Amino acid sequence: MVSPPPQTPTASLSPRPSRTIQEISGTLIDESDQINLVPLPTVSYPWGFLSDLELKGIQLQSQDWKTLIEAFEFTVLRCLEFNCSNFAQDQLQILVDCIPEESNRPMPLHIGLICTWISEFAETLRLTAALMEKAPHVIIDHLFN
Repeated sequence: MVSPPPQTPTASLSPRPSRTIQEISGTLIDESDQINLVPLPTVSYPWGFLSDLELKGIQLQSQDWKTLIEAFEFTVLRCLEFNCSNFAQDQLQILVDCIPEESNRPMPLHIGLICTWISEFAETLRLTAALMEKAPHVIIDHLFN
């Protein structure tokens, strides 16, 4: 026969006075003795533009590429990689059109175009020459594989 484990007396917990705290429009209200307004802590999330962006291996429609490229903040961008994507001649033209002319840029912008859909060698040379004339701070890495 199995007997139950011995019962040990448990200490009774005395109930603590309850405090009601409510959140009302950004303020804590403590209703224990009197109403004290205490501001809620705020958390700020500093944000900025991306400086290094790798779009490796993505496949986008032409309009999506256009929207994406036009959204870049080129004044802070340091590295932009389109490697192994379907980035093509039309997107290179949009990129050339979007990069601002800045002679006092503090650092170069590296653009990676390895294994992209860029073809038409003569057109690519024309676009890269236009890009380098417009923005000499741009360095195009591995344009041709």
